[in-house]
Amino acid sequence: MARKLKTFPVVVCTDSNTPYKIYPTTLFVLTVTIFANAANTGNIYVGDDAVTTTTGVPVAPGDTCEIDVEIGGKTSDEISVDDIYIISGTSGNSARVIAMVRKP
Repeated sequence: MARKLKTFPVVVCTDSNTPYKIYPTTLFVLTVTIFANAANTGNIYVGDDAVTTTTGVPVAPGDTCEIDVEIGGKTSDEISVDDIYIISGTSGNSARVIAMVRKP
């Protein structure tokens, strides 16, 4: 299976405590890595459309969160990036996102 790396625009949490999609369009990927901006003043949190700063996976400034749907070197499924959200308790925090996708 051929693969390629895809980069996405920066996701900015313009309003605090509001979930933001990491990408607005359906795109199925094999892995997603979310990088919390090192200049953030607090954690971002990763989750689904109901993510909160209590329920999300915390990602500290400068750290990453990786979502991998491959098991044992075989792709078990794919996830769409429009199903992944970030939230922050502080407005202005941001994240960068890259993903591995199947090459057409």
